[in-house]
Amino acid sequence: GQNLIPGSFVTLEVSDTGSGMEAETKERLFEPFFATKFSGRGLGLSALRGILKGHHAGIQIESEPGQGSTFRLHFPAGDTAPTERPEGPEAPWEPSLNPGTILLVDDEPAVLASTRAMLRELGYQVIEARDGLEALDRFRQSLDVIALVLLDLTMPRMNGHETLRELQKLKPEVKVILCSGYHEQEAMKETRLGDFVGFLHKPFRLRDLRTALKKLPR
Repeated sequence: GQNLIPGSFVTLEVSDTGSGMEAETKERLFEPFFATKFSGRGLGLSALRGILKGHHAGIQIESEPGQGSTFRLHFPAGDTAPTERPEGPEAPWEPSLNPGTILLVDDEPAVLASTRAMLRELGYQVIEARDGLEALDRFRQSLDVIALVLLDLTMPRMNGHETLRELQKLKPEVKVILCSGYHEQEAMKETRLGDFVGFLHKPFRLRDLRTALKKLPR
């Protein structure tokens, strides 16, 4: 049911020699928060599916118990060779909210660390939260200090959509940039356009973050 567009594809194949998967596990592989390990979060492959959909790409999986697994990703290939475009000098950094404090909400420690470093490089103070419930506590404690919330959509306990609604109850004019590994159209199914001021597709770079912050209403 991938509905791939007919044509040429570039295929990326990744194989391992691990324990493999049973049919039941393969059927649930892309469910958010499904994991076979006690410490697993089950979000990686769920996000991968959203990324593939955004690129009109498909995936094939071969796996048997005791035989390892093979993942094949099929990306549509263009008809022409890419052309390099010289980049002009980047405009000076003029943050819309600086000096200001940003509430950063994400359940992945690595994402928290990297995004915190980028925000500090851009001159912002950062308050961190690891899920929606913790984000609401942090927001209440610093209601008049937080200028912006950088909010992940896929989290345990309380997801980003629910957190956004609760933040708006506390402060209707709150500025929120949503973040997701899913393609923007897929991620926005439960959210109205006017409820947030920006969207960042994960993983994002410093340049992407700068651009999103520059576009913020003053």
